[in-house]
Amino acid sequence: MKLTLGTPPVEKYGKKDPMFDPLKSQTYREIYCYPEQCLITVVHDPECKAFPSNSCSPQNVCVYKYSYYDTSMTLGVIAKLVVMDFLFGLKFSDEKFMGIIGFDQEPLSLILQIGNRFGGRRFSQCLVSFLVDQNIAGKIIFGVEIEVPEYEGRNSPVLCHSIENKFLPFNPSQQFSEGYMMIDSGSPLSHVPLELYNGLVEEIRSQIGQESIGHDPRFEGLVCFRSDNFPEGPILTFHFEGANVQLMATQTFSIIEEGLFCFEMDGESAEPYVFGNFSQSNILIGFDLDRKTVSFMPTDCTKL
Repeated sequence: MKLTLGTPPVEKYGKKDPMFDPLKSQTYREIYCYPEQCLITVVHDPECKAFPSNSCSPQNVCVYKYSYYDTSMTLGVIAKLVVMDFLFGLKFSDEKFMGIIGFDQEPLSLILQIGNRFGGRRFSQCLVSFLVDQNIAGKIIFGVEIEVPEYEGRNSPVLCHSIENKFLPFNPSQQFSEGYMMIDSGSPLSHVPLELYNGLVEEIRSQIGQESIGHDPRFEGLVCFRSDNFPEGPILTFHFEGANVQLMATQTFSIIEEGLFCFEMDGESAEPYVFGNFSQSNILIGFDLDRKTVSFMPTDCTKL
């Protein structure tokens, strides 16, 4: 729940659920400032920049500070769930979100800590469409409960896009690192290289109609158009290395207000680029940290 207080307005985040009381827990243990325990929080990762600001509180308890690449931040103490020998952070301060769950290959990652209990360092996610009832939740699956065999790609470099049957080849003017596309469930928009984005917009204009589409400054410059009906197309395909991911209009256009629809992508001049959660909706995405692969399968996520 987000609140705006005071003049000038200051955003605050509130939670209606009861707070966790560690004093009433029989399995919670705080981590004190022994080097072998504190030092594993020193993590450098391009997708989730947890920086080495771990320190000791006046009570000699390990304190952590993690931030995401969009400047969201969480601050708290490091603790252990003694039943499972599981390390986690108990936050007492945050900005913009409720916390971070790590799914990478760093020591504190949830996947690394629980992977052996679920048959491997794998997980799958399926995000429901923004157009369905908001009370319907997506799903995340740990281990090998569900295989995702449809399309498989390594490191996720984008080779090109296509709209309907027209390919838009990507010949970048700069050299990109392998794996420069993040699959980010925390970002609504997909952020693609600027020259690729410009080609997408030009082709969308030609298919929808030049006069009916333009950048709307009210919505951070998104490309929008007016219509009485939700668009039926065009169909857009991300051609990753080893995986072709087809996106329907419901995965690329949002309803901003009645009769106004906006393209949920923008162009960026520098990496990292992002495959955002709007584009991920109704796709079962499997991540295998051992094989270092990402897999995609079109799915009605409301039925999992």
